[in-house]
Amino acid sequence: MYTAILADVPQLVWSQDFDQHDCAARISFHGLGLRTLGKPQDIVAKIHELCRNDSYRKRVEEYRQITERYHPGWAFVELVQERFV
Repeated sequence: MYTAILADVPQLVWSQDFDQHDCAARISFHGLGLRTLGKPQDIVAKIHELCRNDSYRKRVEEYRQITERYHPGWAFVELVQERFV
């Protein structure tokens, strides 16, 4: 998910199990892509929608800018330093 956002690519997601359903719901909800149930005609239609509708690319660009500033490893280090150093 992060890799697609950092590459400015809207996503077509087909969740199968575990946390994939949650991730797919979030991608769809936030306008970062579309969900599919995996039927070939649905996949083709949604790929066309992702390519034609600029709103997905614009939304991904917004999230890319946020994601580029997100560094969870450094956030953890800073938290430890605040509490223990």
